[in-house]
Amino acid sequence: MAERYEICKNCRFWAGLGKVGLCRRRAPNALPDSGAVWGTGGAVWPRTDEDEWCGEFQLTEDLARDKRMAEYEKELEDQNRELKKYLDRSMRIASSQRLGSEHA
Repeated sequence: MAERYEICKNCRFWAGLGKVGLCRRRAPNALPDSGAVWGTGGAVWPRTDEDEWCGEFQLTEDLARDKRMAEYEKELEDQNRELKKYLDRSMRIASSQRLGSEHA
């Protein structure tokens, strides 16, 4: 099975702190006041492990650029392969025409 790359550590919204981090896709979750002292509440972002995932994943800019570059390189390889086929076919045709004119 191929390694899944749509995971937290590769997401533009993830702030990694080692193998765990904070998801900053949305505003932090509010914590209620403790009741003992007013104003003791706060807010936290969800903590996730680096290999978790969700449906709102977005590649980091570096990985997005790498992915686009890999797609571009594959496209160039495909074009080069097609060009080589065309050139090989053209050379065979030219060669057969040359042989045909020599024997005429």
